[in-house]
Amino acid sequence: MNRRQAHDQGLTDEMLRTAHRRGTLTRLRPGADIDGKAWAEMSRGEQYRLRVLAYAATGDGVISHDSAAALLGMPILHPGRAMLHSTSDGRGGGHKSSSRVLHRAPLSADDVIEIGGVAVTSPMRTALDVGCAGTFAQAVCGIESAMRISSTQPQDVLDRLGRRRGIAQVREAISYASPLTESIGESWSRVLMHRWKDIPEPRLQYEFRDSSGLFIARTDFDWQAKFAGEFDGMTKYTSNAPEIVTKEKLREDAIRRQGTHVARWTWADLLQPERLHRILLDGLRIAGL
Repeated sequence: MNRRQAHDQGLTDEMLRTAHRRGTLTRLRPGADIDGKAWAEMSRGEQYRLRVLAYAATGDGVISHDSAAALLGMPILHPGRAMLHSTSDGRGGGHKSSSRVLHRAPLSADDVIEIGGVAVTSPMRTALDVGCAGTFAQAVCGIESAMRISSTQPQDVLDRLGRRRGIAQVREAISYASPLTESIGESWSRVLMHRWKDIPEPRLQYEFRDSSGLFIARTDFDWQAKFAGEFDGMTKYTSNAPEIVTKEKLREDAIRRQGTHVARWTWADLLQPERLHRILLDGLRIAGL
């Protein structure tokens, strides 16, 4: 609800201020409010997305970076939700306030799409912007997320970015990124493995087959078909859990009958990387690798 709509409903500015103090209204931006109870029931991601949409109505640049990822529904690693990001075509001279960042960077029409009437950077452009501003892990995860929802090649977007801070890191991330990962959890797992010199680079999405050639399973990671690793995001267990768990157990039993050790890990292990490191070292040892 914007200020004009509030006035049309008979609410004065004083009444709006009182509603804000009491929490019955929450301010998305100056002149745009939402019911306080509805706001409190939303996740942080949903709240951030609404704030982005509210600021997008001001028409100040193209929504970009973490804000674009929120509107695209594109997973990125450690998304920032404190600031609202937009980009306008140009070089240098961006602006930052307590809640907004207006970036100035070369911005081609090829790197802009429209979502519900809002101009947003494309998935791959969003990934490269996030990668320039963040870490190598964020760059790889963003690029691989973009690969899953877009056919645009990262090198094509990179060629349009020009010289900017973080471009060398993004170039390295592009060379390492793979279209084979199927979730951001797999992407992050892979980046963590890349850090550890005692963990060999795994194959991705290897298909296990029995002696007659019949398909058994495809795994997230494997090492010489002796050790297979699976990232478990847990979301698949939210419905039909007993049936799905049983199916997964039978699948893993079939892999193990091929003489392959199988290990799983979750988000909790990624958040404490040494736990994943130990899982992998133990798996490699058991497999004799």
